[in-house]
Amino acid sequence: MAIQNQPQVVIQEPPPKESCAANLLYREELFSLFLPIEGVKPARKKLNLKRRFVLNYFLNGRLDQPEIQHHCVFGCCCDYPQTLRRMAKYCAWAILPTKPPVFARARWTNWDVAIDAIGLLAGTHSLLKDVFFEFIGEKDSPVGVPLPAPTIDETSFDWDGFLKEEANQNRSTTNSTPARGAATAATASASDGALQQGQALGESHTEEATGDQTANSTNRLTDSFAEFNKQQRLLAKDWVKTNPFPRLCMMKEIAALLMYLMYVFLKLSGKTWEQQQQLRSSRGYIRSYPVISAARGVEMEHCIEQLFQILRMKPKGLRGIDFNPLHRALRFKMVSCALCSMHVLLQLPRRGFPVSIFKLLHLDSHAQVLLDTPACLRDALANAILKEYDAW
Repeated sequence: MAIQNQPQVVIQEPPPKESCAANLLYREELFSLFLPIEGVKPARKKLNLKRRFVLNYFLNGRLDQPEIQHHCVFGCCCDYPQTLRRMAKYCAWAILPTKPPVFARARWTNWDVAIDAIGLLAGTHSLLKDVFFEFIGEKDSPVGVPLPAPTIDETSFDWDGFLKEEANQNRSTTNSTPARGAATAATASASDGALQQGQALGESHTEEATGDQTANSTNRLTDSFAEFNKQQRLLAKDWVKTNPFPRLCMMKEIAALLMYLMYVFLKLSGKTWEQQQQLRSSRGYIRSYPVISAARGVEMEHCIEQLFQILRMKPKGLRGIDFNPLHRALRFKMVSCALCSMHVLLQLPRRGFPVSIFKLLHLDSHAQVLLDTPACLRDALANAILKEYDAW
């Protein structure tokens, strides 16, 4: 595969670690984001370890620079053509072992595989743009950057007139319903007459007409898919030109915390975890329940704390020149959206009843909190328990 950045072979030992601490930090952060070995399946961990080894062996220069460097020590490669052949065979596999999967917006499973493939390609010597345009082409996209949304001056905009026009349009649409019904009936009558005439022409003509209609429908469908694919290619060109690497780094760092919390919830609701708890109970140990874990909220509080720490730290994989004020604002927006959603959808419901009752199973001091809660804020279960044990 011919790309613009040809490898630069340096016949010497790699520089010492003390002199390239920034490069090593960038390499570790890049691999931890897009070649993870923690919190993944064993097969994926084994594959990522192999890919890390190959990349560390051949791409042992600075990964954050566009120039591809290979420090060739004694006994590594015979000549420059051999270096190109080995890197084309092994490095191409390590960077992109398979076809990049499509990012699925309709579901949240396996979303990280698509981001890892593109993020590693973009963070390794900025190869994303070169590789993408090598296959797609470098023609400028006619789509261009989308125009900003028009702004409306609320002080000068005629809201009353706008509302009146909308009301008149809705009223005219409602009044035209009988006319549309009559037109529909006339169309149906004409269709019935055409159908009877077509039956009179014979079955052979009907089959021929049906075949022509099917062929025309297939051609229209093929043309529509071709146009859709062409439009997607143009949009992908525009997206690649916007340097998406900083956004991919922030997306993976923030979303990985939320996905870990989701995996914990799925584990608590699975059959394997329930069987483990039943086994503990059969051996005389105290078992747990999903509602008890929800009442404690240890995993959720840990996730919230990590999201707060992200705001006080530099994003992984980004250098100082890549982290501009726009990226700071974007990261704050992503973190605040995640925190607000967790607070509204998880924290507040679990602080109330009936989930908060189950905190008594591991925290005795929570009994006073239940007693101090007004009766109007309790649920039927809490009132029944307090009434049963004369704790009103």
